[in-house]
Amino acid sequence: MSDTRLPAPFAEIFRQVHEPGDKVAVITPEGRDPGLELAQDVHFSLQTWLDGKVPTDCDLVMFLELMPRLSAAEAGRLATSLARLVRPGGMLFLTAWSTDHSGWNQPGSAWIKSGTRELEQPSSGAHRFFLHDDEVVTLFAAWNVLHHEESPDGFIDIVLMRPESRTVDVSTALYEG
Repeated sequence: MSDTRLPAPFAEIFRQVHEPGDKVAVITPEGRDPGLELAQDVHFSLQTWLDGKVPTDCDLVMFLELMPRLSAAEAGRLATSLARLVRPGGMLFLTAWSTDHSGWNQPGSAWIKSGTRELEQPSSGAHRFFLHDDEVVTLFAAWNVLHHEESPDGFIDIVLMRPESRTVDVSTALYEG
């Protein structure tokens, strides 16, 4: 098992909905197994996702510990990008950080606030992106929320189902504008 945090509700929901033959993509910072013991060919790194080398039309996608590593611009395109990976009726498991997270409230000396929800590490160009309370629901407004939890320590866990029918995602315009 890697150091990627797999929320307990995720593991339980995944066990309930996963069926043999499902097309699964688990995307974590280094492409490691978060403890689900799936085939190795379903694990992808952040860079693999950014390069567009993750399969599309998946039944189940886990996007774990990655949203905090995106820039504000990348986070703004997240719902659209992930919609390409998840088939209609498929599920997305996503973790994020809110501005209640200690990383936002007490950033290390190498990090500076570069926006209302973004930290930057000038020496490496790395980013940390944080959401406001309940903002993840707005970001994925066109999706059906199956599980949503925001802890007081700033961790966000959400399980979403992509609608079967075509919808218009007006929330994307809020982030891209």
